[in-house]
Order: sequence, then structure tokens, then C-alpha cells
Amino acid sequence: MNHRIGWAEYFGDKGVLAKTKPEYIPREGQIQMACEVSRAIEMGGSLVVEAGTGVGKTLAYLLPSAGEFQACGARIAIVTANINLQHQILSKDVPWAASLMQVAQPAAIMKGIQNYFCEYEFKKTQNSLPMYRDKHTPDHLRAMQELWMSSPDPNLIREKMGLPFEPTREAWLWSSTDFESCEGPSCPSFSACDTEKARRAATFAPILITNYHLLFAELSKERGTGLFDTRTILICDEAHEIPEIAREFFGASLSLPGVKKLCKHIGRDQDLKKRVLNIAEGFFSDLAEAFYERGTKTRIHGRLQEVDASHFYTALMDVRSYFSSMESDGDSMGRRSFGKQYRETVSDFLMQLKNFFETPLTNHVNYVQIDGDRVSLESRPLHVAERLGRIWSRFHATIFTSATLRDSKGFSYIRREAGIPAQAKELEVSTPFYLPRQVALFIDSTMPLPTGDMRMFHALQAVDRFQQVIEENRGRVLGLFTSVASMQVVAEGLKKRWKDPPYPIYVQGTLSRQELLTRFSEETNSVLFGLSSFWSGVDVPGESLSCVVIEKLPFPAPDEPILEALSEQSRDGFQEVSLPKAVIEFRQGVGRLIRRVSDCGTIVVLDPRLLSASYRTAFLSGLKDVPYLTDLTRFREAVEFFDEQRTLSEAYEHFRASAIAHHARE
Repeated sequence: MNHRIGWAEYFGDKGVLAKTKPEYIPREGQIQMACEVSRAIEMGGSLVVEAGTGVGKTLAYLLPSAGEFQACGARIAIVTANINLQHQILSKDVPWAASLMQVAQPAAIMKGIQNYFCEYEFKKTQNSLPMYRDKHTPDHLRAMQELWMSSPDPNLIREKMGLPFEPTREAWLWSSTDFESCEGPSCPSFSACDTEKARRAATFAPILITNYHLLFAELSKERGTGLFDTRTILICDEAHEIPEIAREFFGASLSLPGVKKLCKHIGRDQDLKKRVLNIAEGFFSDLAEAFYERGTKTRIHGRLQEVDASHFYTALMDVRSYFSSMESDGDSMGRRSFGKQYRETVSDFLMQLKNFFETPLTNHVNYVQIDGDRVSLESRPLHVAERLGRIWSRFHATIFTSATLRDSKGFSYIRREAGIPAQAKELEVSTPFYLPRQVALFIDSTMPLPTGDMRMFHALQAVDRFQQVIEENRGRVLGLFTSVASMQVVAEGLKKRWKDPPYPIYVQGTLSRQELLTRFSEETNSVLFGLSSFWSGVDVPGESLSCVVIEKLPFPAPDEPILEALSEQSRDGFQEVSLPKAVIEFRQGVGRLIRRVSDCGTIVVLDPRLLSASYRTAFLSGLKDVPYLTDLTRFREAVEFFDEQRTLSEAYEHFRASAIAHHARE
């Protein structure tokens, strides 16, 4: 088959897409990607594609995949790291692709089990009346009771995103379950199970949209339910996220909320439940006290010796005995299965304690994490490539794609970390946007270095720069940070200077991520500050986002446990681990600015290392030929230029839309 001729008929300037949607703009890179995706599917191989912003990669992999389904019934599984992207693909891209390829009953989303309401867990919470740490938790639980338990629609899939508010972490913990705790068909509320409703819809849909956690769970556990088979075409979108998600999934975590959730299942022995909870609270309180001043993540070398875990270990042994007795002496098969399930969960907790306090696992990194008032023991495997490689080998064809997969040395970093097959073909498709005309780059040489003892001084100096940029740009700014502390310094500093802020400033953590993005995109004068999750997955075209400010190059902290351990095993930890990771994240961050051909604006980097460091070209390679200035004296001039250009572009788009409508009427 001549793939190029075949897909040019769809994506070309006289192709099917241009005929069905007059506003469609043909892109050479999209045709190139579609051809290679089609070839990989036909040959049953793997393909790694970096498709720059604006290429239209979703349709470039959807149409060839849908064509294969139409030809031979091969199922399509699209996996992403971001729930918002999943919904965008379902509501925007799939209907168009399905209509073009004549695929009926097109698609379903299957999220991780923690995203769905669990009626059984919720009822147990109401009966046990636990003590709540967050004062808002009882109100949120009552709201869920009124919304979902009074007269629920039997066809409604109750999930976290369906709530009109963002529930507290605690409230949702008590209202959901997890893969290990789910009782499946033996659950008393199985007939109303929302996860099962979603799973049934996903099982029969030719196009399944899901996330990496669910993919790994389905293919790594004995209890996989057949969502994927060997004929499935696997599309790994946002593939740059795979290594970190895999480490989290294949790792282990032990925290007080996890123990509390386990204790909810101790039904008859209330004395045991109370004793275990008291001991667990004491253990985690001691842990928090011992590590509170050491930072959010403290790596543990060898055995953990700062606290005593003997009483906690003994208490968990008693809980395991309780569930073991239920497993062997239960009065029904369901109860015995229930006992087995939770006996295994407690065994996992005990293994985690042994890992920390007796015999640390090899090729793992252990650390204590403190997140607000939550303290946990975390263990992560350093290398996940071999496990991932076994997963990829189970599919007919696998496509790995993202706008940022390469660093300055090509695809070697992502291939190594994500276990991508050695025979996988590589393809780089550049953005169709002409960035030198759409972007002005400012690298502030007058800022201090954001490292060591100067870190907080740098954040204080950044307040001045943010004030200037926000005022001269009239809001419309996305500020990207690498630490909570520096983000708060800037946000609080601006509040003190503006008693009545001239522009709304939204800060990550004050509202749900979706609510922050909705407000920021709907307003044309607001400011949004965010951390790592906002460096990617933010799609705000148009005037609302016309300036991206990067406070610091996104190098991970040198003492970050996983990075530190990986660097120790590398010949050059900086070049092989830190730099590639930072370059990919930087490219994600600057990619938030230009989302369509009419977008334009400024990028401001408040890190002078981008001008002087030996690795500066690795970062700037993604902004090739974009002119830059080394201070902000001409920033206002750039803003005025782009505002005029945007006005002309919008006038042209309005004229073009009117012409299209006129020709359609004729």
C-alpha cells in the first residue's frame, strides 16, 4: 500500500477533512505522521513520534487506527496521563474521526478505579463515623449523599469529575476504593457499582480511552479483566510521562489514611480496630516529628532508625491474623474471598515496613514524604524499562507520541527510561507554526542565580519582574514555578503591592485544577500560577494566555531521592538524568504559549543560566531562530506589537469564517 497517497486523500488540501470542515488547515507533518502510524499498524510494529504543537497528532493516529478497526476489527486503546485530554479526545476528536471512518458506537472512557464513587465504601463510612482531619470533609460527604444516594439515575456513572465541587482528599478517600480493596462481584453494592458500569461500556467500545495507571493495573495483576487483547492497537499519548507514572505505579506507599481505610474493613473486632488506629496514629506522628524539618522528601539510606516501628508491626500482624481467620473460617465463599483479599493487603503493608526497617529492597529508593499534614513511607523502583517492555510486547502495534520526547541527544533518554522496543522506528515532526514571527523571548540577565542560598532572594526579586510583566501585559500571564515556596513568595509579594489587584491572580491549590483552568481561559485579563502539573496539559489558545513566565529552569532538586539514586548509578548523572528531564519539561512549559496559528506572545525566563551555562543550547534548541533580549526594557513594546498582530489575525479569521459561511450558503 502507498501510505502517503492513501492518507493524503484524507489530510491533503483537497482531502476528506478539508471537504468536511472548511476551516481545516492541511499540514505536511500530519500527513507524514499518519503514513508512519499506518505503516506501523500494518506491520505490527512500534513507532516513536515527537509531533510538535499544532501538528494535529490526535487525528494523525486516530484515523489510521480507526481504518484498521474498520478493516479487521482491531481494537484501539488510547492511553494518556491527563483526564482533561481524555475528555477532549472523546468529545472533540473521536466523533469527527469516527464519522469519517464510519465507525459506529465509537468510544468510551475508562478511568482508574479511584475516580469512581463506591457506594459500599461510602455506606461503611456513614456507619463508622470516623474522625475527620479536614473541617470541610463532613459537608462534602453530605453533599454527595444528597446528590447521589437519594434517587440516583441507574444509568448515571458517578465519578469525581461529575461533582460540582472539588471534594477534600479525605472525603474522596472515604467515598472511593482502590484496585486491591475492590471486592468485585462479591460486593453487596455490586449491582450499583459505577466502576463496573464504566467497565461494561469500555469492554464493548471499539475505541477505549484510558490512563497509564489502569493500563499497568490490567496487565500487571492476576485480576486483569480483558480490556486489552493481543489485537489491540495501543496509542501512548503524553508518552514523556510514562517513566514517572510507572515508577509510582510499581512502587509502594504506606500512610495513615491507607491504614484507616484498611481498618474500615475490620467489622466485628472493634477493640482491634481502635488499638491499631491508635498505634498507627502514634507511629506516623513520630515519623512526622522526626522528619518535619528535613524537607518534603527525605531519602533513607539503609534501615530507617529515627522511629520505632515494632508496635505498629505487631498491630498489623494482628490485623493479618484477623483476616487470615476470616479467609479460612468464613461462613461463605464471599466472606472467605474478602478475608483473602485484605490479608494480602496487610501483607503488602508488612513488606513495606520490612523494606524500611529490616532489609531494604535492591534497585529501589526509599524515602519519607511529608505533604502538608500527610506523612508517608514511599518506595520506588529505579528501573522500570524491563517491566514496561513486557507490557508493550503484548500489543499488535504500539505508538508512542508527545509534543516533547527528545532532548538534545534525540530519543535515547525516553527510549531507555520507558522500555521502548529497540526496533521501534523514530519520527520527528516539527511544529507548523513559525515561532520567530509569533514569539518574543526575554531572558533576564539581571536576575540572581536561583540556586543555593540565593534561592529565596531570587524569588523575592522575581516579584518585581512579575509585577512589571503582569501590568504591561494587562494580565494574561501563566507563571510556571518549580517549588511551592517560590510560588507563594511571588503570589504573596504581589498581594502586598496591590491591595486591590488590578488583575485576578489564581494560584494552584486554591481551587481545583479544572476550575483554575476554566476561569483563566474564560477571562482575558487574569493570571495563573502553577507547579509541575501546569507545565503540560494546559491548552488555552487565544488572548487569555499571551505570556508565559518561567521563574526557574525546571531542574529537579539534586537531593530528590529518585534523581539522586539514578545519578549515583550513571557515569554522568547530570548529563544522563537531570538535563534530559529538565529540557523535556522546559519544552513542555514554553509550548503552553502557541496553541494555534493565530496565537502570539512572549516568553519570559527569569533564570540567567539560560544565557551563560554550557547546557543553554540544549534548552534553546526548541526555540530555534526565536530572537531574544536579555532584559525587560522592551517588553511593553513586544506586547503592543503582538496585540496589534493578534487584532489583525482575528480580523482575518473573522473575514475567513464569513467567506466560508457565504460560500456554504451558495
